[in-house]
Amino acid sequence: MKIFLTTVAGCSTRFTQSINKKIPKSIYYKNVPQSTLLYRMVNTVSNYDKIVIVGGYCCNLLEEYINQVFSSKIKDKICLVYNDKFDLYGSGWSLFKGLVLVLDQKLMKYCLPKVIYILVKANLV
Repeated sequence: MKIFLTTVAGCSTRFTQSINKKIPKSIYYKNVPQSTLLYRMVNTVSNYDKIVIVGGYCCNLLEEYINQVFSSKIKDKICLVYNDKFDLYGSGWSLFKGLVLVLDQKLMKYCLPKVIYILVKANLV
């Protein structure tokens, strides 16, 4: 099984200040909704079995974008995960949240202690 995992949960503070609009930079576009970073990433891996997207900041806008822009074939592959601690722990926690979804229980028992160790070493937990 091929799985794509991306984290797009951050606040993009400098970006949102520069455009004076609250929106994740992964779904920002001027004219064409298919010109976003997220659309390009997902389109590149459209042949994968599962596409995991971890959102946080303005996750409701991310969900709306996914529902409006992607085909039902692609939407059936997308799992949107909400990182409610995106502003505290950043992309490391987003990656962890995505991995929790992806890994099955047997793998979690093996990998989880290592992931927690890495997060602690990086001061993310």
